[in-house]
Amino acid sequence: MDNKERTYINEGIERVLDTYKVPTNTEGGTIIGTLGPWKISNNDRMGYWTAEVTRFSSEGLPVEVATELHERKCGGTHLGTVIRADGYSGGTHPNEVAMPDLSGVTSEKSLADLRVEAITTGAPRFVSKYHIDFDYALAPFIEVVKSTL
Repeated sequence: MDNKERTYINEGIERVLDTYKVPTNTEGGTIIGTLGPWKISNNDRMGYWTAEVTRFSSEGLPVEVATELHERKCGGTHLGTVIRADGYSGGTHPNEVAMPDLSGVTSEKSLADLRVEAITTGAPRFVSKYHIDFDYALAPFIEVVKSTL
C-alpha cells in the first residue's frame, strides 16, 4: 500500500470516527480513538486499524455479540473477513479466539486451557481485540461496541 492509498483510508476512517463522535487524539502520527474501554488506532505500517480493550478481557465484546458481528453481511461480504477477531486473517470465528474474564486469574493454567475450561463450563467469553481493514467496516464495529456500553 502506498502513502496515497494509506492517507485515503485514514481520512475515511477519521470521518467515521467523527460521524460517530468517537473522541480522538494523535500521538506521533498515530490516530487514536477512544470508545469506552476500547482504543482504536491506525497501524500505518500494516495498513489496518486495531481496536482493543485497554484493561480487562471482560470489557470486550461478548462472544454472542462478536459472532453476530462476524456473520453480518455488508455488501457481498461477511464482516468477519474485514473485522478480524483477534487480528487473525481469513476471518477466524470469534468462538475460536474468545477468552474468559482473566481479571484476578491466578491459575497456572495456559490461556488455551482457560479458554477450553470456559467453553466446557459455559462461562462468559469475550473478544477484546480486532483488526479492521476498511472504513466501511469501522461503522458497524462502532455501532456494536456502543450497543454494549
